[in-house]
Amino acid sequence: MNSRFHVLDAMRGVCAISVIFFHSNKDLLPVAHAAVDFFFLLSGFVLAKRHGAELTAGVGRRQFAIRRLTRLYPLYFIGSLMGVIPLYFLTAMGAVGFGFKGYLLSLLFFPFFIPLPTTSWLGTFPLNPPAWSLFSELIANGAFLALGWRVRRLLVILIVSAPLLLLAISRFNGEQFFADPFAYNGFFGSFPRAFFSFFLGVLLWRVHMRLRIGSLGYWPLVLLPLPFLLYSTTLNHEHLYLTALIFVIQPAMLMIVARCASPEALTPAFQWLGAISYGLYALHLPIQIVTEFVARSAMGVPLFNVPAPPISLVATLAIVFPLAHYLTYRLDMPVQKWVARRLARASAPGRAPSHVVVPDAVSVVAAVEDPYRP
Repeated sequence: MNSRFHVLDAMRGVCAISVIFFHSNKDLLPVAHAAVDFFFLLSGFVLAKRHGAELTAGVGRRQFAIRRLTRLYPLYFIGSLMGVIPLYFLTAMGAVGFGFKGYLLSLLFFPFFIPLPTTSWLGTFPLNPPAWSLFSELIANGAFLALGWRVRRLLVILIVSAPLLLLAISRFNGEQFFADPFAYNGFFGSFPRAFFSFFLGVLLWRVHMRLRIGSLGYWPLVLLPLPFLLYSTTLNHEHLYLTALIFVIQPAMLMIVARCASPEALTPAFQWLGAISYGLYALHLPIQIVTEFVARSAMGVPLFNVPAPPISLVATLAIVFPLAHYLTYRLDMPVQKWVARRLARASAPGRAPSHVVVPDAVSVVAAVEDPYRP
């Protein structure tokens, strides 16, 4: 079986797009916030494949930490810079729940990846709200670096984080994001979300290795649009459905799609969609705030408390796709190549650099290497 999960690449892209739809109009995909839990799950699965054995043996920890930071930081930083002006005007309109002191603190904190202590609807990273998941991801990555993938440790983490996650889900109120810090959509609730799904992904990779099952062929391709269906469902028992998604449905979806063969004709498209998915996630919301403001003003729609005109979603997609493509291939991938080259040389001092094999751009920034983001 191919060591690359091309169909998972595509599914990660589908989930990133679903998050954009959710942020545009929650009625379109009201449960798409669960896509972030899938990002955590996928991140644990693929990072375990790439780094689990060496980290458990105590090898390559410094390299892992550097790779993770340099993987997440560039597009996080650019997305946050893009939010500076939109947040200024939102703050001036009194629409964010804090004044200019909070705005200045957000400018001070974001270069250092420090969350702002606030219950604003924009969350603890108001310049670029999706960054909360990147912060939680890094904390989970740090635990993975320290603990590795031994089954006993994985089970302890899952046993501890599962009831905390269930408690956070029970406090979840989809209408008031970040209002309750301990809820599923709050700051402290983000940590059991990240830890449970990430380390469940690590455990699933170990299960995946041990299962003597070959490729399932092409039929799992029918699951590619499944996230849109799952996230569009509205049920009276939302907490129960969300629990089923995180604990059962998305893990099963991951395990099935991981064994899906990728048609040769579609593989480049799958790789591309996975490669730009992090850019879509990390860059879209500052763009979306601007496009919604312009569309609402032009069409006479109130600025708050009503869905944005659909044209704003179209405009956001039209901007974020080429921007994510450009920054992924012109900035993010070259940075990863440069980091890989430096780490390879540092690990082999005194040797001629000609022996160092530097992966190509696609393999350095493996399209399913990490979430997110998320």
